[in-house]
Amino acid sequence: MFSLRCIAAVAVFCCLCGCYGQSDVEELARAVTRFSKKQIQSWVQKDNWYYSLSPLSSHITISFLHYASVGDTRQRLGHALEVETITDPHEIYHDLLQELNSSSCLSVFNSMWTNPSFYMYPMFLNGMLSYFSAPSMNFIMGVDTQHWIDQWLYRLTNHTLEHLIRERDITLSTNQASVNVLMLNTTWSTPFLPEDTVEGNFTVEKNYIVVPAYFMRRLGFFQTKDLGFAKVVRFPLKNPRFSFYIVTSADMPKLEHTIAREDFDLSSLFDNMTTSYVDLSLPRLNITVSVDLQDDLDYMNCSSIYRGNAQFFRMTDVGVWVGKTITVYSITVDESGLVVMSASSAITGYGMNDAEPTPATNTPESNTQATNTPASNTTATNTPESNTPATNTPATNNPATNNPATNTPVAGSTTPTTYTTDSPFLYFVADDKYKMILFQGKVRKVHEHYPFV
Repeated sequence: MFSLRCIAAVAVFCCLCGCYGQSDVEELARAVTRFSKKQIQSWVQKDNWYYSLSPLSSHITISFLHYASVGDTRQRLGHALEVETITDPHEIYHDLLQELNSSSCLSVFNSMWTNPSFYMYPMFLNGMLSYFSAPSMNFIMGVDTQHWIDQWLYRLTNHTLEHLIRERDITLSTNQASVNVLMLNTTWSTPFLPEDTVEGNFTVEKNYIVVPAYFMRRLGFFQTKDLGFAKVVRFPLKNPRFSFYIVTSADMPKLEHTIAREDFDLSSLFDNMTTSYVDLSLPRLNITVSVDLQDDLDYMNCSSIYRGNAQFFRMTDVGVWVGKTITVYSITVDESGLVVMSASSAITGYGMNDAEPTPATNTPESNTQATNTPASNTTATNTPESNTPATNTPATNNPATNNPATNTPVAGSTTPTTYTTDSPFLYFVADDKYKMILFQGKVRKVHEHYPFV
């Protein structure tokens, strides 16, 4: 069995020091949002009954593969990533990741484990270190590679994310496993008050089963947008650069198919919002899923990377191709704020998936939304903001009728518009500076537990 050398990332909290202009970084950020649109299109086409992941995390991980590729493989991956018109996108990533890491609540970690029995071009390794902010650290280990990576991820995310890679995913033919971890841990700009939280009902989409859930309540002023077929509400976070958006609709299929259209600009969901007086209820969320990214890449015409005709000859002189592209994801929302994390990995090697790939089955590891117990909101590593969950038991009542005792509007305010998210809705966590989607998903099923993909 082989040893692996780990090139592990540490978060770099420093000033923006790259050589590329702000317009280049903005264009790369727009590419991430266009990529997130393709992931939504893939999700709508398959009619997945669940969907939660980080477009930025998966974009970074696939960018690792793009950097290693040549020829047709590079062209296909570049088209999927929407970076065809960007000069040197990997160098620009250096600037974007350093800027994000300088935030007080968002951290980006990159790492790559390599098999020393495979020759890797020094230029490729140096590029990974330079462009994706992954300072090197020598690490020699035995056969239990999967376990070590899992423990590294588990500690890094403060015992939240695990099972990113299975034991059978790393074999003697594996030459590298690259990993990206993205973590956002922050509080609301104005926290919900625990005494306003009430018990109500959440309607599951597919079979219209009604299940109990806890709803956080607030009466006050929010930025909103009425699209006709859907309504958008912005929840400001303590760090004003980032926001949590929910999108509700009485016709969820219409909403999904509309935003999946080629002519729909996803970032327009967050533009030109107006301040409205709102009576709002939002369920506590605690979601963990595991998603195979192969479905998305197949949809983006990149299925050849999983076969022997893949061209990763900027990485090594040995013909290798992709054996696994996977992401694990967690989001917790409670009265104090939100913690959302994603880890994505791409594994390459010789002799992997030599046959035509079988379409992946995306199965969540667990999917518990709007839980009946107070949400646990774990503070992520290197994230100084405190995010302590509420511990008091909410009153039992209907979220549409129990009025919050706080956040009273000023005299003369009009009757509030009621937003009750007691049925499936979409959510986005966005970087408002670049209109870049960091995390996205659909809340539509509660109290479910699934095996790991």
